Parts: sequence; structure tokens; C-alpha cells
Amino acid sequence: MDHSAMGMMDEMAGMENELKGKTGDEFDKAFIEQMIMHHQGALDMAAPGEKNAEHQEVKDLAKAIVEAQSKETAQMKQWKNDWGY
Repeated sequence: MDHSAMGMMDEMAGMENELKGKTGDEFDKAFIEQMIMHHQGALDMAAPGEKNAEHQEVKDLAKAIVEAQSKETAQMKQWKNDWGY
């Protein structure tokens, strides 16, 4: 396992810890905040794939990730605004 994979595992564990013991509105706020950060990481990784990948399958996957995660991030940001987070 390389250093970037270990870093991602640490990040995921940190996200899980942020949610522990939370329920209701407190959970919703923490979940949305953590997922926005998680999605941003995916967008940062996927965006160059459309341009830089060799294989069309990877380009298509990168494009699909950018489209889906951008839409989901916008939705979560709207919820944060709507719910006063």
C-alpha cells in the first residue's frame, strides 16, 4: 500500500470519528460537512482524468465521477444553506 492510500484510510477513519455519537440534526450537519470534503477529494482526483488518461474507459469514468459528485456536492451545499448550517 502506498502513502496516498494510507492517507486516504486515515482520512476515512477521521470522517467516521466525526460522526460517532452524533444523532439527529447534529449527525446530519457533520455527515454533510464530511461528505462535501470527501466529494471534493474525489473531484480533485477525477478532474485530470478526462484530459490525461490514456484509455477511453478511464476518461469516461472520470467524467461520470465529476458530473455525479459535482451534482451531489451542490445538493449538499444547498441543504446546508436551507437548514442553516
